[in-house]
Amino acid sequence: MAECCRSRTLRGARRVAAFGRGDRHGRRLPQPTRPHRAARRTCTLMLLLLCWPPAVGAQDRLVRRFAADQGLAVPPVWALAQDAVGFLWIATQGGIYRYDGVEFRQWAPERIDGAAMALATTGDGRIVVQVEDGGIFEITADGAVPLPPPPGGWSPQVRTVAFDDQARLWTVGADSIPVVREAGVWTAIPRERLGGEGARKVRPAADGGMLVLTDAGLWHIAAPDSAPRKRFDTTLADAVSLADGRLIVLTIFGGVFELVSGEVHELASRAAGEIPGGRPIALAERNGTIWVALDRSLVAIRPGQAPEVVGRGDGIESGGPLLVDREGSLWLGSFSALFQYPEPETVLWTDRHGLPGPHVRYVARSGDVLWVTTWQGTGIVRRAGTGFNVVGIRDLFSQSRPCTDSRGIVWVSTLRGIVRLRGDRVIARLPERAAFMDCAAAAGADLWIATVQGLRYADVERGALRRITGLPFDLDDAVIDAVLEDRRGRLWAAGFERICHAPAAAVRAGRDADWSCETVPGIGNFTALVELPDGTLWGATRRAAVLARTADGWAPLPANTGLASRNVFTLVPSPVGGIWIAGHGILLRVRPGGPDGWEVLEAPGPRNGLPSIGGADLIEDDDGTLWITTSLGLLHVPPTARFARIAPPRVVLVDARVGTEPVPLDRPLELPADRNRLELRFAALSFRAPGRVHYQVRLAPDAPWEDTRGQPSFRWVDLPPGRYHAEVRASLDGRRWLGAPTRFAFRVLPPWYRTPWALALFAALGGAVLWAAYRARLAFLLGLERQRTRIAMDLHDELGSGLGSIGILAGLLARGRLDDVQRGRLAQEVAGTAEELGNALGDIVWSLDRRAATLEELASRLAGHAERFFAGDDVVFTLRAPREWPPARLPLALRRNILLIGLEALHNAARHARARQVALAFTGRGRTWQLAVTDDGVGLGPAVPTNARGGRGLPGMRRRAAEIGAAIEWRETPGGGTTVVLHFTLPGAVRQRVAALRGRLRHRRPRRPRPPMA
Repeated sequence: MAECCRSRTLRGARRVAAFGRGDRHGRRLPQPTRPHRAARRTCTLMLLLLCWPPAVGAQDRLVRRFAADQGLAVPPVWALAQDAVGFLWIATQGGIYRYDGVEFRQWAPERIDGAAMALATTGDGRIVVQVEDGGIFEITADGAVPLPPPPGGWSPQVRTVAFDDQARLWTVGADSIPVVREAGVWTAIPRERLGGEGARKVRPAADGGMLVLTDAGLWHIAAPDSAPRKRFDTTLADAVSLADGRLIVLTIFGGVFELVSGEVHELASRAAGEIPGGRPIALAERNGTIWVALDRSLVAIRPGQAPEVVGRGDGIESGGPLLVDREGSLWLGSFSALFQYPEPETVLWTDRHGLPGPHVRYVARSGDVLWVTTWQGTGIVRRAGTGFNVVGIRDLFSQSRPCTDSRGIVWVSTLRGIVRLRGDRVIARLPERAAFMDCAAAAGADLWIATVQGLRYADVERGALRRITGLPFDLDDAVIDAVLEDRRGRLWAAGFERICHAPAAAVRAGRDADWSCETVPGIGNFTALVELPDGTLWGATRRAAVLARTADGWAPLPANTGLASRNVFTLVPSPVGGIWIAGHGILLRVRPGGPDGWEVLEAPGPRNGLPSIGGADLIEDDDGTLWITTSLGLLHVPPTARFARIAPPRVVLVDARVGTEPVPLDRPLELPADRNRLELRFAALSFRAPGRVHYQVRLAPDAPWEDTRGQPSFRWVDLPPGRYHAEVRASLDGRRWLGAPTRFAFRVLPPWYRTPWALALFAALGGAVLWAAYRARLAFLLGLERQRTRIAMDLHDELGSGLGSIGILAGLLARGRLDDVQRGRLAQEVAGTAEELGNALGDIVWSLDRRAATLEELASRLAGHAERFFAGDDVVFTLRAPREWPPARLPLALRRNILLIGLEALHNAARHARARQVALAFTGRGRTWQLAVTDDGVGLGPAVPTNARGGRGLPGMRRRAAEIGAAIEWRETPGGGTTVVLHFTLPGAVRQRVAALRGRLRHRRPRRPRPPMA
């Protein structure tokens, strides 16, 4: 029968291939009469359906492969585990790795530099790894600590570790004896208690205790001091204890059994042909599916279904340890890489599984049969028992959209005409040929169909198709891209960038309809039209995404800016509410409304097992199953994969660096002001779709959250001093966020000049400066007061006595009792005293004049006085001056005291020395100078001379020298006479420049006009 079926099918296929091609001369082959042709086509289709292969054994899935290119340097992978935080730990031939969703980090390579063979974790965060020589290390925050060996040492062959529900660590020691570590002490379970059997593996029991797999069976040990209980008498490769009380075991002969309430049930076996050949390795349970890893394949055992074998043709390189993480991803370790199946229940059918081609365009349902069209032809997907059959139908070649009417009949436009299908049967054929573009329900139970050759009206009850004429386009056969009849009875038809509407009843009746049209430039063309519950119309376009019909016409929705592209293929109402939007890189279920036009309700992606984002068409079943057509194949997303509730991922801090140097994460961090460059790398422990995780960050609890792009690595540079609390949170959809964000506190220290001790020092220095300024101001005021007092004293000394003498002499002259000789003598004395007073007053004024400031001018002043002192012929006066005078300007106090000391010395020489020769000399170099007055007179007597004019003598000269920091001395001149020497220092260059600047400023300052004399 099978041979007959196959031969008849092939003959039918050959006839189909010949039909429509024409003969070798290009002439159309003769067609059989319509009744016979329809019967033959129906028979051929039924034969194709009867000769379908058995249910598909395996389908393509989204799978990720991690090897050396992704940082997992040295497979094979020997063990997998997930810790309490959420990190994935991988034991490999080259050590142990921790995976955070972004980076594989080798852990403690200085301690674990060889093969890591087994892993175990606890709910309170403990992690242990067993290496090739049997040693066990406990993982710490920054390394690994070895545990002491049990009595008798480690087993030379067995590598297995597990924690029970009391966090006791179990392994197998020397002589294959189970050992358990509690409170730092190892306790051995004698082999005699296990019937003399040697232990091979330990697995945690869901109801407490430990399962011990031996070389002859399986034992359950509730506690180290309790009696073991044997559960199986067969040598096992692995066992899984489930929370519902079931115990699933995998025998070394390839059988999978279930123990429930003491009864054993076979789930699948190699003897029954359900388990392929190969060495059994591991078991895992995921959402009711038992996954079995063999050394060359992976088998899925589902309740009530035939086992599914995933082999080398499906990308399995080799088998190994299995792990189901908290998000439900299935992980498989192999000899060459680590594999992840984010959602293994989502499958993809392609031409490898029976479809005509991988690029699936459209899908329609008729009963329990899905009709799909691809670029390579038509195929169907039908339930067969507990699975699905997938097959291509060459006789019904189509690339256009199939349409389903209200009775569940699918209309398909093929190369030979239009076919009506109920389930998998052809019920009618229509000779008309026109590729379908879109279809929409008409009033009643009929159907509007937009085609590449105009608009058609399908009479569902009669099974007839009628061409619509009078369309408001260039031709009635113009391409109609989209069609819709809304609830107000308007028929909408769109072609290219033009969309028109008219009363649907008039168009259906064939009457002249009053069409109203508008052009929407830049959209490419409409691809679908849909009416929302509130009566608003949406239109999908090729170049402008989704448009909404408003009072002003068609306008793009603001939410389009969030779409991956502007090419939208279809809009499909969802049975559970909302609208599906599908296109290039677009697959969303949205709720219309809001300021942007819609709110995203669902965004299936990699976390739901989709190998790519986007689709051309889709169907949502009442139970929530999604069928999505993509360029990779037909996607089947079951409700368990679609509605899996995955909590927002936990975010942990995995790395902190200041510049390029890592810093510890378990202690407060303080950043110096000159190294204010912090980089923090967080990890959102979500492995299903790490690329779609959304992150938000802020630097203070009261600061607003800021969205970030890319990986969760954040860098801050030149933060102002202060305390910061960096917070990061993550979301899988951008709407639900983890309640408690991850925090990292750090402090940016102020620069040294803003530290408390520096501020205190600055305050002290400021106080000292203020005190010094106060003292300087006080000294200045005191000096000014002393200067005023000195001037007053000088005036009193120089002028007071002289004016008094003049007054007395003037009184004598006024009496009139003097003769002429006496009057002349008194007049001469008055004149002489007045002259002396004038000279003294001139000296005082000159000493106070800031413009007469150089040493040369001072010498010239003293020389002028000396010439008056020694005007007679009996004394010879000499001035000894240097060739070059210093340019320095002398401060007022310096030149005044030098002037007065010099005048005093000359005055003493003139009055008291009785000298014949007197010399005034200025000598010096640089800033050190001396003034010398030398005479050849009587020399220094026993008494200190005084000045009759002002009472000044040697003490006065010493006092003036001390005021300017000078030194004065009196020497006996050899041969007789006296030399008075004054040693003084000129001011420095800085002081000179400051004095010169002050002088210029005063010179430029405008003088106030003097008041007029009274």
